[in-house]
Amino acid sequence: MWHQRGILLERHVYQLVCSSLKDDYEGVRLAAVKLVWVFSHVYPEHVATVDGSAESVRLVDDGFGRICNAMNDVSMRVRAEAASLLGSLHDVSARFLQQTLDKKLMSNMRRKRSAHARQRDWYESGEWSTGQRWADDAPKDDVDPDAVSLISSGACGALVHGLEDEFFEVRNAAVDSLCELATHSAPFADLSQDFLVDMLNDEIEAVRLNAIGSLRKICRHFRLREDQLDIMLNVLKDFNFHIRESLREMLACCRVGTKAKHIAPLLIINFDHFISLLVHMYFSFLCVCF
Repeated sequence: MWHQRGILLERHVYQLVCSSLKDDYEGVRLAAVKLVWVFSHVYPEHVATVDGSAESVRLVDDGFGRICNAMNDVSMRVRAEAASLLGSLHDVSARFLQQTLDKKLMSNMRRKRSAHARQRDWYESGEWSTGQRWADDAPKDDVDPDAVSLISSGACGALVHGLEDEFFEVRNAAVDSLCELATHSAPFADLSQDFLVDMLNDEIEAVRLNAIGSLRKICRHFRLREDQLDIMLNVLKDFNFHIRESLREMLACCRVGTKAKHIAPLLIINFDHFISLLVHMYFSFLCVCF
């Protein structure tokens, strides 16, 4: 590529690159995603026009939205690359950044709140769903069609899609980007904690370890709630020693809410459990060898 040889890319090439994001060939789309990322760093404050609209946004915001759209690509390589590139776009506007975790469902221009948002409200109000109320998660708010930006819809739920991807390479890249973006924005870190805690239940050990490390890096920005601690304490029963050890180190750096002060006795119980397990394994080893 020209920019790798020190040649400055002309800004008018940006629209041609964006059109290549819809190319039939995976390699072309992969190169186009990388070039959109390059333009977002080289010309972040330049104005770009949103496709099919008279709306103008900063080029870094436009590029961020287009890379978010690539999170829905049919190719795993393109999705993984897009997920890894999002984390380095630190200058993106807060409203686009927060929409990557705002997986609202649009139907007839009605807005439905995400499950994480409802769970947070139920926890803070002390009221949890009993499953007996009809349509308690039904869409509530009207959405003005004129207020829905095409670039906003592109960023909507992008990182959530990455965290839920069927391939662990995409999920791992999404965790990395989520952590990197959260370290540069305290409000975004507060929004992302629920999603990172959920990743502690991932089926792949590398993803769980990555989520634990990410939470440790951004834990100064939030306090853990009681429901989040319940998930973490279950992870302390993981068979993998490195996961248990990393989680204990992460908990040592975290601040907890008033209702979560029961963590110390549970940690002691967990420690005693694995000490007894090690003693049992030691005596079993002696019986087999001698």
